[in-house]
Amino acid sequence: MLAACATGFVLGNNVLIIAGSLVGASGLILTQIMCKAMNRSLTNVLFGGFGAEDTSGGEKQDDIYAGKVKSASAEDAAMVFDSARKVVVVPGYGMAVSQAQHAVRDLANLLQERSVEVEFAIHPVAGRMPGHMNVLSAEADIPYEQLKEMDEINPFILDPSVENRTTIASC
Repeated sequence: MLAACATGFVLGNNVLIIAGSLVGASGLILTQIMCKAMNRSLTNVLFGGFGAEDTSGGEKQDDIYAGKVKSASAEDAAMVFDSARKVVVVPGYGMAVSQAQHAVRDLANLLQERSVEVEFAIHPVAGRMPGHMNVLSAEADIPYEQLKEMDEINPFILDPSVENRTTIASC
């Protein structure tokens, strides 16, 4: 948002200068926090790929993945979980981008028909914005009782004594 700050200088608008500076500063602080979380320096994040050689060998993605990518239906995926008694789905950005909430709901319905307990672990900031997973789940008609907050579901996910547990992360 430094562009807003620069625009404020051009237009002589003090509010735009201050707002752009505040947003830019908070973005810099967030970037520093993220760099520490990734154990990388800010310089490495900003310039890490500069001057790097292309190691793909000039192959196109179609050549790399030809014949290796297969689609699967909800029935195919449900067969993987035949021995599970409880499945925890952790929806993430991938589901939001691909708009796969209906396919995930279909999978959950198939599992429930097979007497598998299905719950959804909803991270508060998963997806594109806070609350996005709740909205997508509601759009797919997933019952609210199956949605669990991370604090509520973490003991189940992290408990090594739970047998026949399957977790789908970032689907």
